[in-house]
This record gives sequence, structure tokens and C-alpha cells, in this order.
Amino acid sequence: MNQQLEAAEEMLKKMANENPIDARIQMALGAIHAMRGEKEAALMRGKQAIALYPLDKNKITAQRVHIDFAKIYLRLGMKDECIDVLETLRDKPLRMEVGVLKTDKVWEPVRSHPAYRAIID
Repeated sequence: MNQQLEAAEEMLKKMANENPIDARIQMALGAIHAMRGEKEAALMRGKQAIALYPLDKNKITAQRVHIDFAKIYLRLGMKDECIDVLETLRDKPLRMEVGVLKTDKVWEPVRSHPAYRAIID
């Protein structure tokens, strides 16, 4: 798994150098750091991605970026912060993201939280 993460990270770093304003690349790098437990690096990348795609910029892409940032918090064991991010999406039309939120096992630690339930129900 570590070799796969390293290979993915190298590829993403190359992509980030070519397109530093692609929030999806920044978020993917943040996810890799979170999987390794590298809290500061993961949060830095996630915050960069959020800054590139605030919710009022491009609603669909921004919502996905915010959901991915919530996953980073969750992978780092930061449930309250995860819920805070999800609460910013409560009144947004999430469309297909709701299906992912309902089925992805990564959300298990917060599945019973009222804010999570309000988003998916």
C-alpha cells in the first residue's frame, strides 16, 4: 500500500506542478497525506482546495471538494471538523453526492450524527 501511495503522490505532484489551481489534485494529495496520518500536510492541501473552490464559485465541483475535505477530517479522526464542513452543505442541492454519502463506508463514524442525517435524508 505504501508503494501505491508513493506512486500516486508522485504522479499527483507532477500534475499539481502543471496545474496548481486544480482543487481536485490538491484534495487528492490531501487524502494521501491523511491516509498516512500526516495531519498538517493533509489539512494544508485540503484548505488549499477549499480556497480554490469556495461554495459560491462552482456549486457542483465545490460541493464535491467540500465533501472530500470532510473525508480528510474523518480519516484524521477529526469528527467534529468533518461535521462542520458537512453542515456548510446542509442547504445545498447535493444531487448525486447524496448517493455517495449514503453508501461510502468512510462515513460510518458520523452516520448517526444529526447533521449528517439532515444532509442525506
